[in-house]
Amino acid sequence: MSFLKRGFTSIIKRKSRNIILFVILFVITNLVLSGFSMKSASKESAKLARQKLGATVTYEYDMQKAMNASREETSSSSYSNDKSKRTMPKSEPVSLETAKSIATSKYVQGYNFVNSTVVNSDGINPVEETTTDDSSDSDDNAPSDMPGGMKDEGNSKNMISADFTLKGVLNSDSDEDFYNGNSEITDGRALSDDDIDSNYILVEEELAYDNNLSVGSKVKLVSSDETVTTEFEVVGIYNTSDTSSSSQPGRQMMNAMSPYNKIYCSYKAAQTMKGDNSEGDDAIDSAIYYLNDPENIDAFKAEALKKGVDEDTYKLDANDDEYQQMIQPIENVASVSDKVVIIVAVAGIVVLTLVVVLFTKERTYEIGVLLSLGESKFKLLLQFFSELLIIGVVAFGISIFSGNVIAQKMADSLLANEANVTETGKTVPSNGPGGQGGPGGQQFSGKGGPDGQSNSKVETIDTIDVKVTGNDLAKLAGLGVVIIFLSTALTSVSIMRYKPKDILTSRD
Repeated sequence: MSFLKRGFTSIIKRKSRNIILFVILFVITNLVLSGFSMKSASKESAKLARQKLGATVTYEYDMQKAMNASREETSSSSYSNDKSKRTMPKSEPVSLETAKSIATSKYVQGYNFVNSTVVNSDGINPVEETTTDDSSDSDDNAPSDMPGGMKDEGNSKNMISADFTLKGVLNSDSDEDFYNGNSEITDGRALSDDDIDSNYILVEEELAYDNNLSVGSKVKLVSSDETVTTEFEVVGIYNTSDTSSSSQPGRQMMNAMSPYNKIYCSYKAAQTMKGDNSEGDDAIDSAIYYLNDPENIDAFKAEALKKGVDEDTYKLDANDDEYQQMIQPIENVASVSDKVVIIVAVAGIVVLTLVVVLFTKERTYEIGVLLSLGESKFKLLLQFFSELLIIGVVAFGISIFSGNVIAQKMADSLLANEANVTETGKTVPSNGPGGQGGPGGQQFSGKGGPDGQSNSKVETIDTIDVKVTGNDLAKLAGLGVVIIFLSTALTSVSIMRYKPKDILTSRD
């Protein structure tokens, strides 16, 4: 009788013992399969999250580094005690040629070029904001960071007196407010890539209403230094849900900071409207790149540096905080699933070995008879291995159906807990352009994505679709064989010391 036949016979005759082994193997296979399935599902969810959220990298002048350098220079100079002698740095423009070169990277799925400045108008009036009684005309209240990089005292005065913010973009759909739904076109059309060399503008509904503007209306805008006057045509009217106001107690109100007084145009037109502060057609304030995967941020930065980005003057500011917050719960679930597999595998080997050793002692007489009949100890081990393997195959087959349900329940419970922990008090500041990350590629025909600054509360991933894959089953089968093999191998320690004569003579 072969060891396989004896194994089948033993399984049939010893039903109670084998039911116990089946339960143990069934629990092991279900937990291990759940761990593998959750890990696979977590990876897939992370991949989908990356594709959905993307990542934003902003190429712009590093003002913080420049200010630190200025501060160090002032402190080491003979005027270190005279703060009025400190010279504030002025923003350096980004080279349009370099920005376009970087945009050709294989990691970029969209991009946007931005220029901003403040203007007045010869013909329309701004939407007026109310001011507080404490408002002062003092220059001390002038903002230190102006659109278009204007930071000197003269430009601060221009900013205070300016009525409108002129934001130049490559494509208006790529602006953060339009992308996030805070603004939408209500009449006319959006600005497209084809409008780069045109004098087309988008105006807000309130501004249009107050000045009787409609699509096709002509508007004269004047640079803040009054050196440039250009006539623009309204091609679209938009509505904004932005209720932010520049009104603060003790500070002078600036009409240009009102969301109703924001006018969109092409980035080239905005550069021209900077007047004497214009750096020319080959300059922009910043370039925003929307990557196809947050994991490519480092590779993209390395590639951009090779294309001419000066690290001493400019920065590549990656904004993947939202992705990190969004992905944190499922990364934690993946980590837990790894631990589940390791703990269950180790515990399974220990428990299964102890149970097999216990049952082996009950079969001492059977072992003695087989050994006395000339059966080798190796074949005895193969018999015990085949018995466990047959039971394991049955448990494995049933776990294919039950494991998916168990894995889904475990994943939902773990993910709900992790999501609650992550959401508690976590609001991600989006430092710099790219508040909501890049689009999924379908929004802007290969260009665009949001830009601007925002503080957005990111929705973490709180659902995960767990499905048992062929790869999971293959890994389970392999690990199951290893567990059974190790359990049988450890059991062999007791079998190998058996001698047929001692076994048969010691029987009661």
